[in-house]
Amino acid sequence: MNADQARAGPVERDIELAITALKKGTNLLKYGRRGKPKFCPFRLSNDESVLVWYSGNEEKHLKLSHVSRIIPGQRTPIFQRYPRPEKEYQSFSLIYSDRSLDVICKDKDEAEVWFTGLKALISRYHRRPRVDPRSGLSSEANSPKVQTQRSSPLSSPFGSGDGSQKVVFCSFLIADHLIEF
Repeated sequence: MNADQARAGPVERDIELAITALKKGTNLLKYGRRGKPKFCPFRLSNDESVLVWYSGNEEKHLKLSHVSRIIPGQRTPIFQRYPRPEKEYQSFSLIYSDRSLDVICKDKDEAEVWFTGLKALISRYHRRPRVDPRSGLSSEANSPKVQTQRSSPLSSPFGSGDGSQKVVFCSFLIADHLIEF
């Protein structure tokens, strides 16, 4: 255990251990759109941004930033083609675009490691800014990055083009939808 893991709480430590295990990789039973399920070697890339597996001689990739959610169990249509109810607690699906990556782990412990690690990594890409209930503004509203985006000098396509005019962008967060004008 390194110094960072010793300082982290038990949840953070479990996540770090899970991510380390994912980088080492393992064989998972992959369900596909065609044919029967087959074992494929899966691993997490060293930069923790891509899930890599091999199907035949071909290397496949799934960027975790493209994954919208992870679902435990066998709930997708792909799993329904070859259901394995006895493996329900060893199964999960990664949902991305209009597709899913559906796998079964060798046992419940391995499934828990993969689910914990992937869920933590996927949540990095889907964090929402906190909204102050009193003002309704994002906690990031006063950051320099947002200030720069809101007020920037632009030349007018209709004017003299001297860059002296300013266009001000306003952003509102209403019911989880960002509206800019």
